Parts: sequence; structure tokens; C-alpha cells
Amino acid sequence: MNGKIVEFNGDTYVRNPKSNYYFRHTTRNAERRNAQQLHRAVWEYYNGPIPDGWQVHHIDGDVDNNDISNLQCLPAKEHLRHHARKNEQDPDFVARQIENLKAAQEAAKEWHGSPEGKEWHRKHVAESIGKVRENKIVKTCEFCGKQFDGMPWSRYCSESCGDKARRRKKGLKFEPQERRCLFCGNTFIAQKVNAMFCSVTCKNKQYWKNEKEKR
Repeated sequence: MNGKIVEFNGDTYVRNPKSNYYFRHTTRNAERRNAQQLHRAVWEYYNGPIPDGWQVHHIDGDVDNNDISNLQCLPAKEHLRHHARKNEQDPDFVARQIENLKAAQEAAKEWHGSPEGKEWHRKHVAESIGKVRENKIVKTCEFCGKQFDGMPWSRYCSESCGDKARRRKKGLKFEPQERRCLFCGNTFIAQKVNAMFCSVTCKNKQYWKNEKEKR
């Protein structure tokens, strides 16, 4: 056995180097899988079974101090809040969390740009589009009365009809006007107030251009 060893009530408990908690050791369970923890054993010895959903908390934060006077039985959520508050007050812990987050973000960015990441996105998009198409049904546009293939909750056949319906409900009027597309520069007839692009393609290209410039 490796690690610090403690005897309690006739049983041997070995400290786990990763979690620092003590786990009951037996020859039949040398790897201590799902083994009882020392602080829980101490609590149950003096107070009886621990209720479902409750955990045993070290009051002073020292997992080596498993004296019954240093143990407190708390609901799991309250126990987690205790540790969260303690971690928030630890500058070293906060700094490590920030560094871990940055490392995770960089790793994620690298993976999403890799051949494997791009292939995953292609498959995910294809599957999503397939599911959307499977759920489409024939609907009747509530504005123009035209039939279209839409989702069960769809009310309008297009963004234009939806915008016109909302503006009609508010008592607003908008006269179609000629505008210049913010991406390609071509002129088009705007059918709604916030139309700034001649097509969805130009709108998406401008979005990805902005995202690329942010990096």
C-alpha cells in the first residue's frame, strides 16, 4: 500500500494522493473502488447512517483532521457552497482556474480548426438539418395565406411576412425602399426596417468576417 495509513474501528484507511481523502482498504479491494471514506465512517460511528443526499464536511478544511468534533453533516448543495466560498477567497485557486480556462479555450479553438473538428462540425450540421427536415409539416402562413413547409410552431412562411405581421399588429407602416447592401454593395429593395443585406448569404459572410477580425 502507498500513501498515509490510518486505523479506525478495526479497519485500515489509506490516503488517496489525488483527492487526499482516506478510503477503506481490504485485500479484496486493493484499488479501493467505491470504498467507504474515513470521515464518513467516523460520522456514522458516532451518529448513525448518513441520509441520502447529505455529505460529511471537514469544518476546518483539513481532510487529515477526522475527529468527530471537526465533522459536520450537510446537504450536498450546502456542502458545495462551503467549498465554493472558500475557493473564491483563495487567490491561488482563482488564478489556477483562470489559467485552466484559458488553456481549455485555446485547446478548443485548436481542435475546432483541426481536420477532425471540421469533420465533426460537418456531420453535426448535416444531422441537425436532417432532423429539422424530418419535423417539417405543411403550414399556412398567418399573414399571406400561402402554404409552406415549416416546423410545427412556425406561423409565417418567411421573415418578411413575420415582420409585416408584427408591424401591422403594432400599427406601424414601412414602405419598401432601395438600399445598398453592407457587404457586397449591390442595391436591393428593403422589405423591412432592419434589412441591411441583400441576401442571407451576404449577412452570414459579414458575420464571419466580423468574427475573424475579432481574433
